[in-house]
Amino acid sequence: MKIVHVMGQLNPSGMERMFVSSQKYMQAVGVESMIVCQGLLHPYRDAISESGIPVRTVPAISSVKGMFAFIRILRDERPNIVHVHTEGAYLQVVFSVVLWRRKAKVVRTVHNVFRHAGFAFHLRRLKIAVTKPFVSQTISPSSDVQQNEVRFGRHSLLVENWVDDKFYELGKGRAHQPTSGSPMFLIVGNCSETKNHDYVVETLYSLNCTLAHHGNEDGATNRERSNLQAMQCHGLLRSRGTSDPYTSLKECNVFVMPSLAEGMSVALLEAIASGLYILVNDVEGLRWAAGIPGVVLIDSNLAAWRSALVEVASMNIPSGFAREPRFSAARGAQELVEVYRTVLNDADQ
Repeated sequence: MKIVHVMGQLNPSGMERMFVSSQKYMQAVGVESMIVCQGLLHPYRDAISESGIPVRTVPAISSVKGMFAFIRILRDERPNIVHVHTEGAYLQVVFSVVLWRRKAKVVRTVHNVFRHAGFAFHLRRLKIAVTKPFVSQTISPSSDVQQNEVRFGRHSLLVENWVDDKFYELGKGRAHQPTSGSPMFLIVGNCSETKNHDYVVETLYSLNCTLAHHGNEDGATNRERSNLQAMQCHGLLRSRGTSDPYTSLKECNVFVMPSLAEGMSVALLEAIASGLYILVNDVEGLRWAAGIPGVVLIDSNLAAWRSALVEVASMNIPSGFAREPRFSAARGAQELVEVYRTVLNDADQ
């Protein structure tokens, strides 16, 4: 079974990390994967290649040059399934498959909660309706995404995201530690208005708290950069930049995610599996985490977040939370392979 996954940029987050963590399970059942990425900047390409997944780069498939490069890949590789992960160039990808690789089936995973309104809402709904006859299965990674897609007339199958096994091993070890400790905070995610780190960083600095911050700062506000720099100067910043957060997940005990919107954050799943105490914003895209031991939803306003951070800053944090392996890579790979097999079996009937 050969699968071609269509991505945008390859960054060290989300689906890209899931490709790596599930590759051994995919190989074990005979799934041959390839990734087609678009554009020039792909920081996580080498990590994916090292896991054994070939990567092909093309110009944006929305361009004529990129579309024909993608068509050549379809002709050369002759995949059984084309799995589309990117919203961009969705029409071009689907119709390239329909016209040039008719035997291939299209599977679509929607990774975000899209809050389109007005013209954008109707345009996305139209794209979904036009491509519906040619898409064999749509997947949502969380119940929040699944429910949101109904707004656009799309019904999808739930296959929750997953994380590398090493994070559950880390969580098991932490849960058996006999001691608790003062809070050490962790934020993982590229800085942006949607990620909403600004006020949290400022509050943690004002409380003299220790923080590890993993993410690209290109989208940070001047205030966020200034506060991160001040924390670094005062010895309060344990990590900064785009390095892998695994070491920080071992050292820190409180994970903070104040995002205004998410699909199903792999960074959050890694923190859950690693057994950290967790504060998340009470917004669509994160509410699926309600009820998980040690996960606290905070009202989406500055006063509620400051109150929560002040309270946690004075707590003795539990040593860790042993959580069920709901988000294991083995489970995720098994469910995804079952989707592929069902799609191909339906096509044969």
